[in-house]
Amino acid sequence: KILLARHALFDEVAPASIGSLSAFDVLISDRPLPTDYAVHCRNGSVKVITPDSESE
Repeated sequence: KILLARHALFDEVAPASIGSLSAFDVLISDRPLPTDYAVHCRNGSVKVITPDSESE
């Protein structure tokens, strides 16, 4: 599963939930993640892709 999230939406409360962050394989964002989200992704084996990410 891939999650596409604008940086402005982090820490916002949503009226609905699509699952926990660790339920996704990849998170794509327009800016680097806040530290707590980056740690959560790393611990849950979620690959994070941002414009600053190195190309593979």
